[in-house]
Amino acid sequence: MHYVLFWCQVVYSKLNKDRFIKISNGKGTNEAIAFVSLGCPHCRQFLSDLITKKYDGTFYLIINGDDKLLKYILCSANKEKAISDILNNKMDIKKINSLRCNINVENYLQYYNDIAMQLNINGVPSFIMKKCILSGYYPGALDKIKEYI
Repeated sequence: MHYVLFWCQVVYSKLNKDRFIKISNGKGTNEAIAFVSLGCPHCRQFLSDLITKKYDGTFYLIINGDDKLLKYILCSANKEKAISDILNNKMDIKKINSLRCNINVENYLQYYNDIAMQLNINGVPSFIMKKCILSGYYPGALDKIKEYI
């Protein structure tokens, strides 16, 4: 048990969270990293819960999915709104097609895949915390995640 806890702490501390999409709510100091895919229904539920329930703390997201949708999120000044727009099918298709920013989506996806492979993450959603790694999402899981942070 102590080895797993130590391993999680080492892995968590070595990840470059500056490259992830940061969603912060409230004043909580809780932090977790979430691997999600825009095409995954459980991931979409997690993202919706995260945005609407205003989880008290910070999630660093690393998102896999359609290149245009990822670019929409990564190039947006308000990433939380961009994610919400995608979840609610309210994104502006003209805006997506005309996005001009220096984000290289292929590099982002390669970074996602490299980290997932290093951590042996085979499914989404997966959550990396200081105390453990959890896979899967279900109603009430945000509260369970708090226990492991």
